[in-house]
Amino acid sequence: SDVCSSDLRYKNITDIETYIKNWTFTNPINEYDEVTTLTLDERMAEFMMLGLRMTDGVSSTDFFNAFNHPLGNVYSNQIASLQDKGLIVDDGGIIKPTAKGLDLQNVIAREFV
Repeated sequence: SDVCSSDLRYKNITDIETYIKNWTFTNPINEYDEVTTLTLDERMAEFMMLGLRMTDGVSSTDFFNAFNHPLGNVYSNQIASLQDKGLIVDDGGIIKPTAKGLDLQNVIAREFV
């Protein structure tokens, strides 16, 4: 499985026997199949995709604090498209999925890939 932590994404060992052999109680995961450094665009997209999976949504203030870029400047087209489809709403600077949006998470995620 993939785990995201700040600028790095770690992919666990996929071979189960190797994973078990390398696993210890003091260091449960001491080796990875892959470590990828995420670009700024990838980190912003992931922030949006993960945030829009939650009913709380994505705060434009939190986005700016995390990336030093205004949410509306970065994703204005995607936000407008998703609003037109009835999948998200802007609730005072917080972009939230609608009930329909929660059911169509893949459609939302595709806008940020």
